Amino acid sequence: MLPLHSPTLLIVAAVLCQFMAAVVLLLGRHLAQPMAGLQRWAAAAALIGISAGVNLWRLSPNPGPAVALGLPLVLAGHVLQWQALRQFEGRRTWDGPMLGAWALVSAVIVLTWSVWPNYAVRGLFSTGSISLLCGASALRLARRPGRPTPGAVVLGVALGLLSLTNAGRAVDALFNVTPPRLADLSQPSFAAYLFLTMLMLVAANIGVVLLINERMNDWVLQAARHDHLTGVLNRKALFEQARIELSRARRQASSTAAFVIDLDEFKGINDEHGHLVGDAVLRQVAWQAQRTLRCTDLIGRYGGDEFVALLPDTDLSTASAIAERLRQAVAVPAALDDPALPPVTVSIGVAALPAGTTLEALLGQADQALLQAKRGGRDRSASAPPPGAGGPGLHLVSGRC
Repeated sequence: MLPLHSPTLLIVAAVLCQFMAAVVLLLGRHLAQPMAGLQRWAAAAALIGISAGVNLWRLSPNPGPAVALGLPLVLAGHVLQWQALRQFEGRRTWDGPMLGAWALVSAVIVLTWSVWPNYAVRGLFSTGSISLLCGASALRLARRPGRPTPGAVVLGVALGLLSLTNAGRAVDALFNVTPPRLADLSQPSFAAYLFLTMLMLVAANIGVVLLINERMNDWVLQAARHDHLTGVLNRKALFEQARIELSRARRQASSTAAFVIDLDEFKGINDEHGHLVGDAVLRQVAWQAQRTLRCTDLIGRYGGDEFVALLPDTDLSTASAIAERLRQAVAVPAALDDPALPPVTVSIGVAALPAGTTLEALLGQADQALLQAKRGGRDRSASAPPPGAGGPGLHLVSGRC
């Protein structure tokens, strides 16, 4: 087995880091939506690669003071990695405090290299800081809500091992009071440290690439399940999710409610104001519906100017009250984001059926109730009576006078 050779490892690390930085940037340019943090992660990989090249100067006969910049550069790279991971999650990056902390640690590193040579202090501040940053990132990934994804697992394990490796170097530096010779780059211990670090950095970048791929898959899935104009579920996704909810309701013997929402005189809005304004009105109604419905309810575009809402574990009276709140919210012009949009009203048909019902039966009753609301003058909601109820087949819940 060939012994590890530190200069060769440094060259390989420098090239690999630059390559991974380029890969991350190229993937980011081809994303349908920008992903925060990719530029910082690519910059981090590039800085760590540059620091590996700077460390090669230590083998030259007269390395000069510039060689002291290697550790601040690699530390800056890990700071950017920590910030990039926070940006992935939409969290604050603490630019000011992190810049101040990096400047302080870097000053200590440079001073203990050239002005007051002290290997123990320099090693403790440099590798100790890197260990803390990598450990904090790994812990954050481990506590990430939801099921762990392959990208998060690979990235978390790589950063965790980087944290442990640098913690070991910090402990070694703390108890090694003899300043190492410049030729220590060729020592097996340093070569092993470089080899492990290089492996973990490559693994961390692979984890980020996997995270990018997962984000792309999420966007593709979202685009396939959501209506491109309004952002609510499309008809196919709505029906798939509705059948899942009805199966659950059958097992739990609970009722399910639904209502069909139809925009009144929507064709007139398109004819008078144009289809772009009509699209904006559809988006506003969908937004208002999402605000009014509960987090457990489903809302989707049924087709054209109609929307369908499915309300699990909901009886008729509760569903009728929610539908009426939605009707009133849409009818208030101040509820719209854009006051220039024309006023719009909706008619809503409400139905609720006990466990064991089919989606077709539920929507059929809601459609009949919607017809009753329109025949009653529009801008109102109507509900279908529960099965077995006496009296007329449909009745108005409320509406304008």
